[in-house]
Amino acid sequence: MAKRVLAIFLLMSILVSCAKGIPEETINTKQVPKETTPETAAASAEEILVPDVPTKDYDGKEFRIFTRGEATGKFWHKDLIAEMDGDMLHDAVYTRNLALEEALNVKITPVWSDVYDMYPAAVNAISARDDAFDVIMAPLSQTNALTTQNCLMNLLTDIPYLDLGKPWWDANSVKDLSIGRNLFCVFGDYTIMDEETTWVMYFNKEIQKDHRLENFYDLVESGKWTNDKLHELSLAVTTDLNGDGVLDYSDLYGYQGESYNVLVSLIASDVCYVHRDEDNYPVMIDASAKSRLFDALEATLRYMNDLSASRIFDRDGWGPVEALSKFREGGSLFMMCGMINVMIFRDMEADFGVLPIPKTEIEQEGYYTTLSVFNADSMSVPVSADDSEMVGIVMEVFSAESRRTVLPAYYDVALTRKSTRDEESRHMIDIIVEGKRFDVGMLFDIGGISTAIMNLVNRKSMDISSAWASLEKKMVSALEKLYAHE
Repeated sequence: MAKRVLAIFLLMSILVSCAKGIPEETINTKQVPKETTPETAAASAEEILVPDVPTKDYDGKEFRIFTRGEATGKFWHKDLIAEMDGDMLHDAVYTRNLALEEALNVKITPVWSDVYDMYPAAVNAISARDDAFDVIMAPLSQTNALTTQNCLMNLLTDIPYLDLGKPWWDANSVKDLSIGRNLFCVFGDYTIMDEETTWVMYFNKEIQKDHRLENFYDLVESGKWTNDKLHELSLAVTTDLNGDGVLDYSDLYGYQGESYNVLVSLIASDVCYVHRDEDNYPVMIDASAKSRLFDALEATLRYMNDLSASRIFDRDGWGPVEALSKFREGGSLFMMCGMINVMIFRDMEADFGVLPIPKTEIEQEGYYTTLSVFNADSMSVPVSADDSEMVGIVMEVFSAESRRTVLPAYYDVALTRKSTRDEESRHMIDIIVEGKRFDVGMLFDIGGISTAIMNLVNRKSMDISSAWASLEKKMVSALEKLYAHE
């Protein structure tokens, strides 16, 4: 380990207080061997987790990150650059960037996109071999499109010094998003956006108390927090408040969410569209796995399609703003959406709590969740980037320092201490973050199956078998196209 990089990291720690994986031989081998030194031996376990990169001086060179700007909505990279102003998160971002500049003499420079759809600008620049940016941080749905156009480098082999085995990279994303011996995008501690776009379940404690409902935290801890239990509780609460015989926005609901939540619930139930073969390629699931998938989907559709229990805002004529306001105003017991909203709900008059997404089977060990493919920004490297070694070195230092400074500020202060109102919710958030999973079949919308499943919600249909059968051949064909990237 270069002494200069190590020294900078130790200095910053003083300034700021705060599966089967891919075969090892597929990981880039151009990495500096680990050292044991008197300094590292005396340091704490966290302090020695520093990037294995050489000493470099990039002479003030800009490290350009193509990503969404503030004009594109609330899901933008507010954690890339900031000034020291007393705000815990802003100060942490500033400190991280200062550490990067001190270690490598490089400047983080966002290349802001003013539109949500970054794909056209990215593919045009890459196709022209225009060295316009070093890294892309784009919604996963758009990254997938770039993957199919051969626009991205293989993170497992093409980026020197990028060590995806380090804790600042999301190991589940490395495992789940890989195809064969290729990985074109990854998540990690370089941004808080993967935390903000992680799906959770909120609940209103006053409604829980008024209806004398059981302790929801105990349900989670006992393993009994399931889709059927959610349905049962939602039915118990939904009330026609004005007595007009019609359930609408003015009434009280048990559950509200959006059609995308059906996909989240499938991952929460530990089922998927595809399995992996011995070479790590996605293939169609077998009959047993398909049966489990259909059971989980049926349990999810039962409560999402039950108008006596649930309201799906994009199906039933509400917008996302109205849905969030409905929950804030005490209009529903449960709401499933992104973790970013924990800070929106923190000024609610009623107390609220946070739960993991329910599972289907009580016997399932653990609770799982996923991210929004439309809002979560993965990290990828365009084939047009002219210095892949710099990309690897900078992203290692940037991500490692984010783990030490920015993530604690976001997680411990902005997310838990300022926003959640009880220790139980903070423990639930730990469970949620540990349970993040990715399904390449869902993320790539293989054969249009994700769209078809969301349409079952939009049509209030339970005809799962027909939806699957109509797309099975298209799914096989779509999977074969993924193999072309070997």
